[in-house]
Amino acid sequence: MSAGIAPPPVRVTGGRALPRPVGGPVAGGEPGGPQSRHASQSTPRRHAPPKAPRRGPRRATRGADERGAGTILIMICLMFLLVTALVALTGASWMRCAHDARNTADLAALAGAQAMADGADACAAARTTAAANGATLDTCRTEADDYRFLVRVGVRVRAMPALPGGPAQFTATATAGRT
Repeated sequence: MSAGIAPPPVRVTGGRALPRPVGGPVAGGEPGGPQSRHASQSTPRRHAPPKAPRRGPRRATRGADERGAGTILIMICLMFLLVTALVALTGASWMRCAHDARNTADLAALAGAQAMADGADACAAARTTAAANGATLDTCRTEADDYRFLVRVGVRVRAMPALPGGPAQFTATATAGRT
């Protein structure tokens, strides 16, 4: 430092302006030498040279343009869960309809076999039992010998829910009788 130029009166550190000590004891006792520094005083910061302009794609900064992104993500997850639940419920309902068709076929065949054993019309009894259980009798065939008889029935149950591309009905067959 030359003797004719005074240091700037203020220095900036950490975003705050601090007064710069002027004068004071000289280190080494030399006039115009470096100033002595107290432990609480730091060296003045030098400003970094300006950065070159950034090249390439700019990354989006977190701000107003990202507001609501979490809401959309949650809505997508909820829609996925809703579709999954609907598919699972539809599959469970169709499995129940297929189970009902098998049970109704068994009941209709047993009712027909009982009616045949009593000497009545087996197909009429099977048709009545199928209708009472919400099914339609498709086929009814009886076979009888002196001692043996068989009743084979086929029933149809409407699929619930009936969706496009899905099954419209479930069918099942059963056989009952004395062999």
